[in-house]
Amino acid sequence: MSACGVQPGGRSLPFGDVLLGLVLAVLVVVEVWVQPVFQTGLPGPRPVVTAGALLAVAPVVVRSRRPVLAVVAGVAGMLLLGVVAEPEQANFPVFVAVLVLVWSVAAQCQPLVAARALGAVLAAGALYQALTFVDGDTGADVAVPLLLLIAAWGAGSEVRRHRDAARRTEERAAAALREQERVLQQERDEIARELHDVVAAALSVVGVQAAAASRADAEGARAAAATIERVSRTAVLDMRRLLQVLRRPVSTALEAMEPLPGAAALDGVLAEAKDGGLELHVAVDDGLAALPAVLQLTVVRIVQESLTNVRKHSDASACWVSVRIDPNTVGVEIEDDGRGCDAPVPGHGLVGMAERARLVGGTVEVGRSSHGGLAVRACMPAPA
Repeated sequence: MSACGVQPGGRSLPFGDVLLGLVLAVLVVVEVWVQPVFQTGLPGPRPVVTAGALLAVAPVVVRSRRPVLAVVAGVAGMLLLGVVAEPEQANFPVFVAVLVLVWSVAAQCQPLVAARALGAVLAAGALYQALTFVDGDTGADVAVPLLLLIAAWGAGSEVRRHRDAARRTEERAAAALREQERVLQQERDEIARELHDVVAAALSVVGVQAAAASRADAEGARAAAATIERVSRTAVLDMRRLLQVLRRPVSTALEAMEPLPGAAALDGVLAEAKDGGLELHVAVDDGLAALPAVLQLTVVRIVQESLTNVRKHSDASACWVSVRIDPNTVGVEIEDDGRGCDAPVPGHGLVGMAERARLVGGTVEVGRSSHGGLAVRACMPAPA
């Protein structure tokens, strides 16, 4: 984008500009070579006067593409007429062309460029008036053309102001749309993580309990079935809460929903892991329930996803869960004594944990556990 807001376009010139240029050129030829239509016409050496007049009106054709160059050429033609034509001349076609060119500069160029162009045109106009002044001319004959030039510049400036205001409005609307799309995408990502956590954790517990029920006695089978029922009901409620968000029209308010899982949900997550046969060693500092809801949810989901991975992949018998809260950080660590690995493949679970931690300004690291298995360590800033 140039200082005149003109971008390269196609090869063809605007039809209206070409037509106006042709009409003014025809009037110039008639004024010089046929019969003056506007008072005295353009008396003087015809070839030179014609060249000057055509130089003044022809730039109208390219005013939309090169407004500054067009106004310079137009003013040069006007001054050439002032020098070579007779002083008493009626240059109506030329004056119309200069008015159009001044309007174009003001409408398309930056205010500073347009102001400089107006100053140059007024100076050239004053010089032209001096070159063509004859006895009988009044102050109005000198002032009116200059005032018309200022008026044309003012009209063009107003057009540019409205165009700029419309462009800024469109840019703000586009920016608002992009922000809305970003927020919606963020909500979709959050819902996707929630769905993964809910479904993966619930199915993991159901699978473990179903396997245990198939090998247990009647009492053990009933206990496993009770756990499966409880986990399934909780998962269904979470799924309904998330599906309500997905199904609601954008313009309608949400119905009352269960709150997001917080610190209280951690006990249920740990109980599910114990029911699945894991030996748990838990150390949770006081104050988890006092953290912001989003941070509580992050802690719960990291612990839940880590325990789900332990049950599904590690063949561990024991797991150590630690939640440390101090004035500056919230630390979560889950270690197991399973088979572990040196470079765990980052599946949806690990990626989701890392993304959750990142959203609250934290990080997640996965590595070897001091107990021989895998360790998940998350560190997040505590609220001020």
